[in-house]
Amino acid sequence: MIVIINTAEAISEATRSFQRRFIRRFIRRFIDGVSRSFPLSLARSVRAEFNQWDKDG
Repeated sequence: MIVIINTAEAISEATRSFQRRFIRRFIRRFIDGVSRSFPLSLARSVRAEFNQWDKDG
């Protein structure tokens, strides 16, 4: 019983970890794409904000 619960928790954690990485990668690509259309200063501030959010987890 404990093994099943631990396995389910591990799968759940792996899924959450994958989702976080996927979302971060998507946001980073989106920001990079959008930043080419906007002034450099705005793009830098948005990227800096995202990097801070990324560090905070």
